[in-house]
Amino acid sequence: AKAQNVNYALGAFNTSNLELTQAIATAAEAKQAPVVIQTSEGAINYAGLKVITGIITTIADEAMVPIVLHLDHGKSLEVAKQCIDAGYTSVMIDASKKPLAQNTELTRQVVE
Repeated sequence: AKAQNVNYALGAFNTSNLELTQAIATAAEAKQAPVVIQTSEGAINYAGLKVITGIITTIADEAMVPIVLHLDHGKSLEVAKQCIDAGYTSVMIDASKKPLAQNTELTRQVVE
């Protein structure tokens, strides 16, 4: 809401490990800017959901700027649910390769 009211962009950057996450947080702090740290399903498969969530939330808890955790282009309802249960701030379902009716239905299920 603050970004909208003050008219600035909120950066969103993907990560898959500790070092990238630290770099994103360090840059955000240097610019005194809130940031979205996102993971893809590939990053979750690479690091493990519990591990990558733990890395990001630990760094976010210690950061001097607001950091939120986002699933970027999730492909399945199951992964979206797992991320929500793991504490992700937001999730994006990407059903763009599906026919419109299936895309809409999957999106509705994620929202529920």
